Amino acid sequence: MKNVIIKNSLIINANRGKVASILKDVRNFSDCIPNVISSRTEGSKFSGKVRFKIGSVSGTFDVDGEILEKEPERAYDFYIKSGTSGNIIETKGTITLSDADNGKTLLEYHAEAKLGGMIAALGKIIESTSNDLIKQMFSCIEQKISK
Repeated sequence: MKNVIIKNSLIINANRGKVASILKDVRNFSDCIPNVISSRTEGSKFSGKVRFKIGSVSGTFDVDGEILEKEPERAYDFYIKSGTSGNIIETKGTITLSDADNGKTLLEYHAEAKLGGMIAALGKIIESTSNDLIKQMFSCIEQKISK
């Protein structure tokens, strides 16, 4: 297994309470996850199928995960396990929210992904691709909040 650290931060144009209310229930943002083919949600848990193309590895990954509120409106832990024919990605991480200027929210995420199979050779590409997909997801969440 190869370990990859995925971390970044971004400013969301909404107050922390609004961002937190979306993160409390996966159903609020499951349609914002890029490349989702199908999904099921139940409270904090989710599962589904996601289409991925990362470097030379592509396919439909089965995904199971959970996001839990660790500290109300401030911190969330998440766990995601995904895989397809001989490839596996297990990710554990934290999302933190803090107040930013002008009623905005600073969202920071830090995750450690363990990669197994052919996909393990693509560590740097996974890191870059993951950050891009996460930005897309939170951009979609921001649009939902502003409606």
